[in-house]
Amino acid sequence: MKTTLRESYWPSSDTGDYAKVAGRRSFSGLCILGFFASLGVAINNLKYLETYPVSLSVGFLAGCICLAAPALLAQTKHFNQAFLAFALVLSVMLGWLSVEAAALTASPNILMLAMVLAVTLVAGPLVGTLCSIYVISIYSYLYFQNYAGLTYVTAANEPFTDWTVFYVVLCVANIFILVGASIYQREMKNAADRLEFARSQADASNRAKSEFLATISHEIRTPMNGVLGMAHILNRTDLSSEQKEMVDIISDSGNHLLRIINEVLDFSKIREQKFQIECVEYDLVELLNACFTTYEHQAHKKGLAFNIVVDPSTRNRFVGDPGRMRQVMENVISNAIKFTDHGSINVAARVSKDAETAVPKIIVSVSDTGRGIEPTVQEKMFEPFTQADSSITREHGGTGLGLSISRDLCRLMGGDIKVQSAIGEGSTFTCSFIARSDRACVDPVLGETSAQTATGRFERHSKNQRSTILA
Repeated sequence: MKTTLRESYWPSSDTGDYAKVAGRRSFSGLCILGFFASLGVAINNLKYLETYPVSLSVGFLAGCICLAAPALLAQTKHFNQAFLAFALVLSVMLGWLSVEAAALTASPNILMLAMVLAVTLVAGPLVGTLCSIYVISIYSYLYFQNYAGLTYVTAANEPFTDWTVFYVVLCVANIFILVGASIYQREMKNAADRLEFARSQADASNRAKSEFLATISHEIRTPMNGVLGMAHILNRTDLSSEQKEMVDIISDSGNHLLRIINEVLDFSKIREQKFQIECVEYDLVELLNACFTTYEHQAHKKGLAFNIVVDPSTRNRFVGDPGRMRQVMENVISNAIKFTDHGSINVAARVSKDAETAVPKIIVSVSDTGRGIEPTVQEKMFEPFTQADSSITREHGGTGLGLSISRDLCRLMGGDIKVQSAIGEGSTFTCSFIARSDRACVDPVLGETSAQTATGRFERHSKNQRSTILA
């Protein structure tokens, strides 16, 4: 509520529409000045209540309207129309006070100058000109009234001071304010148009770049699949050990290049909001078992213990995109093995309800005993084309897109990915996905029988090369 009131009375310029912000701020300034001036005049002149009862009442009412107007108008979707209605009511009140209570104060006359400024900035020069004509007509009336000698007499029977020069100055000031506000409004509109044009040009450039990357990546991937297929067939023929080693190098290099191409394709699709998540039934245990099989050899080759523990709450069939979930988990597991030289890689999976939304989610955490990540780098590493250290690119390669794509995929599937790490103590990446059991993939509802059917605990360890399901 506090932030809403602050934004109502003094809008932020973060939106970039400076002309609109200037109009609303001048409107708020008019209302604040109107409140203090109208209410102050009414309170200070209570002794003239019998002489000017209507004028003082109008002063109180105008002050209250000015105080509430910014907060009320900020809630409406049709601000300009509501503002014009407010300006019309306020102009009538100020005109009444200027004519009927001229012997008491000159504040309404000065406030009408602020009203011309606000109306011009909010509604434009045309409406501002009409408001200016109305204000000048009020000043002219008071001028000729004084010039003809038809002066007011105060309650103390003192003649009203001749403010002819004062009204002339007000008319000139009114014209200057109208012209200045019109020029400012036009320049701000031109600046906004130029900014919008530049933004559209930048968006078009980004779209062209993304389309180019997607097209080139697709064109490269097609022949690369042919190269990998022929390398696989060649590897099954009678080859010498040296030839087989060469074919393996071709296959490894081709698969590495294909992964980079796929990352670029995924990145461009996500940025263009053309990425679609499938909705099929899958078994989480089988999914994790496939990840284990894929990276078991790499972990064993580095002498790392590779353990996967699945909580009984996951022993149920879910609905989602298992291919993209596997992509996320394999990316995190691959990084864990890549940056861990000794110790173990531990993967744990469970289903639990989100603390804030109470929505059931699949939680997969990957912990390692690697070098750890500095706190200043932990958030940056999820940005595109970013590595934790420049030496990583030289040592391990990669595009810096893996974690960025993984976070986007997790969020597309109703979850997120977070990291906890300390230097020398390893890292833990936690991936979450909405646990769905309905094919509609709309309401994240976990089946009621999941808790009853989840009676086993699945564990798999690479150190002794065995797979076990405990009932």
